[in-house]
Amino acid sequence: MIVPTFVSGLPLHPLIVHAVVAIPLATSTGEGLEHNLPRTPAIAAHAELGDQLLVFAAPLLVCVFALAYLDGRRRRGSAAARASGPGTVAAPPATSGRLRVAAVLAAVLTVVFAVVCGVQVFRIGDSGARAAWGDVRYAPQPHAFPRS
Repeated sequence: MIVPTFVSGLPLHPLIVHAVVAIPLATSTGEGLEHNLPRTPAIAAHAELGDQLLVFAAPLLVCVFALAYLDGRRRRGSAAARASGPGTVAAPPATSGRLRVAAVLAAVLTVVFAVVCGVQVFRIGDSGARAAWGDVRYAPQPHAFPRS
């Protein structure tokens, strides 16, 4: 896949990351940018952290799909119970207890992986900013007040 590295003289990588936070696009544009810049330890660290994100994001994606699947099973089970007609007693689906436990487990794992991914994205962004800006620190400038 050939992805442009620059758009109107600006590196596409930070624009993609901030616009969509899409791992494949961010990685592809980042690799293109990396090959057009001098290799520094800061860029190497940023690239390494970026490569690790997929390891954390893949389980998150699996958990989200598991939640969607379990929710669909729950909805189908409750629809079947309601379909038995008015005035009848319908037993809950036999797997409702297991589905509930699986859904809670999937929800907890989803939150854990989301937090881990958020921390990793922060680390990647911080290392990218350090690679771009080095040790430059923001120092507020004193306001110039007009003299009366």
